[in-house]
Amino acid sequence: LHSFPTRRSSDLCEPLIAPRLLAAENTSLELAAVAGISTFVATGDSGSTDCFPFTTDLVVDDPSSQPFATAVGGTSLEVPPVFGARRETAWRSGGGGISMNWPKPAYQRGKTIAIRGRKCRGGLAECRETPDIALDARPKRTGYIIYCNRCGAGRSVVWAPVGGTSAAAPLMAAMTADADEAAGKRLGFANPFLYAEAGTSVFRDIVSGSNNLFGGTAYTARRGYDLATGLGSVRAGAFAAALAAYHPGAVSVGVTALHVAGPAAGREIAYGHKVVFRGTLTDTTNSRPVANAAILVVTAFDEFRARTNAAGAWRVTRSLALTRNLTWHAAYLGSDTEAPSVMPARRLFVAPHLGLRVLLPFHNGAYVATGGVGFTVSGRFSPHAGGTRLTLQARRGGRWRDVAAVSVAAGGAYGTTLRLPSGRTESLRWSFTGGTTRRWLSATSRAVTVAAG
Repeated sequence: LHSFPTRRSSDLCEPLIAPRLLAAENTSLELAAVAGISTFVATGDSGSTDCFPFTTDLVVDDPSSQPFATAVGGTSLEVPPVFGARRETAWRSGGGGISMNWPKPAYQRGKTIAIRGRKCRGGLAECRETPDIALDARPKRTGYIIYCNRCGAGRSVVWAPVGGTSAAAPLMAAMTADADEAAGKRLGFANPFLYAEAGTSVFRDIVSGSNNLFGGTAYTARRGYDLATGLGSVRAGAFAAALAAYHPGAVSVGVTALHVAGPAAGREIAYGHKVVFRGTLTDTTNSRPVANAAILVVTAFDEFRARTNAAGAWRVTRSLALTRNLTWHAAYLGSDTEAPSVMPARRLFVAPHLGLRVLLPFHNGAYVATGGVGFTVSGRFSPHAGGTRLTLQARRGGRWRDVAAVSVAAGGAYGTTLRLPSGRTESLRWSFTGGTTRRWLSATSRAVTVAAG
């Protein structure tokens, strides 16, 4: 059996998938395509809002948006005698929409909706759209009857209807396996064949219904390709006949190398200072730069995106977004023509900024205090970090010594009251003990001189 569906319990909406996993999935699906294996994947059962109930934003499902997967959406099929007439519409819960990660593959260009920049972050490139095709997925009345001792209405009912795109994807895989056997050849990677047959009798064009669970129009079935049912539902007989006359081409994917020129591993910066993540992306099979490719700079707290220029170079500049010591890596997720590339993780260390303010008059290079009378020494910790412990230090020409310990308030402010005896002159500063194994590096504020009269 050379065609099979993939459906994992860990299917998630795209924003929840780590780039390393996305790249690994791309590699696995690419290897399957090169080996002549068709991979059919469910688009999810939350309509065009695949992250529901976390958010109702328009998001698609992974791995159905992968360029080497065939995304199977859902339709609602009505046939006699259950229904009075034959009718097929978009299933309201069938996943579909615009990828935020993958550029539009070559097989979709000119065959799908031209939407730019909507979900592919960091550029104006068109994006991968799903589904590719759709099949009956509505569980009620026209669902797939299965034997399951826990699926029915009661313990004595062991046959029950099921549905969802998780049922539509295996149905498409089964149809493909039968067509492969009849044709005496493998379909292999299905998408180039499916889009080459766009608008033919292979598909029943679905022109009504939508896959929005909340009553909107995103997305509505229409003539031709749409983001609710793709190219349409597949007619098994016409599909098998077209496959018999089809001569699949070889799947060729270039090997890429993602080079990172900076920042260097172990780089130390002060909070608020700019740091430039930069590098190049090259196709090593022909030594040519890869242009207009999305590069992700990923940390444990955020994700930044850049796009390569004509020379394959990319750069991301950040300052205030880097709020603590972090591990980061850069990743290229790949496409239908280029393999993914992920660089090893690097460490970047951030020193916080400690402010110092003394509420005293300033004269002849020193703050002037009254002997024995308290005065305030305060400051602000940036980035804000409530509960962080700081130490006020003082010295009289020798080593710094600790004189007071304080905690940073929720807004980043801190302070204490200090008294100096008459005739005493001290240098003061705030100190924070951090390190490479903590949230921030060690840091000190500027030093000031206070003279008590």
